[in-house]
Amino acid sequence: MLDSGTLIWFTAAAVCCFLFEKLTLVYALKRGLLSQPNERSSHTQPTPSVGGIAVIVPVLLFCAYQAAGDSVYVVLFFATLILAVVGIWDDLKPSSTLLRLLLQLPVVAASVYYLDLDTGFYIFGHLLHEGWLLTTILGLCVLWFINLFNFMDGIDGLAASQCVVYCLACLFLADDIPLSTFQLIGTVGICGLVFLCFNWPPAQIFMGDSGSLPVGYLLAIIALLLHQGGNLPIFSSLILLSVFWFDASFTLCRRMLTGQPFASAHRSHLYQKLSILYGHRRVSLLFLLYAMLVLLPLAGGATRYPAWGIMALSIACTPLLILSIKYAAGIPADTQ
Repeated sequence: MLDSGTLIWFTAAAVCCFLFEKLTLVYALKRGLLSQPNERSSHTQPTPSVGGIAVIVPVLLFCAYQAAGDSVYVVLFFATLILAVVGIWDDLKPSSTLLRLLLQLPVVAASVYYLDLDTGFYIFGHLLHEGWLLTTILGLCVLWFINLFNFMDGIDGLAASQCVVYCLACLFLADDIPLSTFQLIGTVGICGLVFLCFNWPPAQIFMGDSGSLPVGYLLAIIALLLHQGGNLPIFSSLILLSVFWFDASFTLCRRMLTGQPFASAHRSHLYQKLSILYGHRRVSLLFLLYAMLVLLPLAGGATRYPAWGIMALSIACTPLLILSIKYAAGIPADTQ
């Protein structure tokens, strides 16, 4: 897959992302486009929060180039662009959760419909027949992942490192990936790596909604496309991304069950509890090592032996469950 053309593109994407990130950082500081510490955030100093734009620009360029010969990339281009614009708007002028969801919903619905993500969807070798129920479930899953990725973009280096690990793991584990898909995954991963250089603790700039919304969308779509194409089982993707979806899902469920206003801003995610106690750098490094040393081998096992996918996923989530209970994820610090 790593032919000369692909290597040249990856190099160009990395340089483009780096230069754009530098320009974005300078512009954000000059214009005062800073994320102020609040009841949800984990940072203590005003920090630029539109850095995700630099990650998305090379992805949009790639999708635009591929769109001439593949309608899939027409959908990806417009969906990514719309979510980036929605994210920029929210970074500059924060809007309500309901409005953000209403803007994301048609993008996700159109993606699931036009990409035919509900066809050829197999779980343990059994074909799930397409229909409104499967389409709705897949759409809700994509919508949930977009927003949980946005929720988890809260401490330095966490979202970017998980993006990089997932993309590189896909390239390493997946079988017979189409060249354009390989290049898309590599572009997202490489740009995520460049951004990580600016976002690693102490962060110079945050991804912000402008980056976290479209990146969350792209990772969810990549996972579904790889599963649908028989390249990487969905359980392997769930394992690789378990740090994100488990923390967000556990925290939300606990807040709902304990009668908290779950839609309001808070700092009770597991990663937030850990970052308060141990600092951003240690927590980001801990999750990065967990992904590389534990989740990657488990995902490899689930890829080679699909029948053991649920077992591998359970093993991946067990330490996260123990930590979530131990550190009271979902419970505000003042009520513990």
